[in-house]
Amino acid sequence: MWDISVAGHISTGQDSLSAAAREINEEVSVNLGYNVDIKDFRYMFSLF
Repeated sequence: MWDISVAGHISTGQDSLSAAAREINEEVSVNLGYNVDIKDFRYMFSLF
């Protein structure tokens, strides 16, 4: 069983969708390109 997690921070002025795509690329070297839609992500939780 594989568990791949990606976590990170949102940079100043960056929206959550582009931050998620950037973090995925940084953590697991997968480039989602510019065709990412919010429906492709699943919201887990927020600390604030």
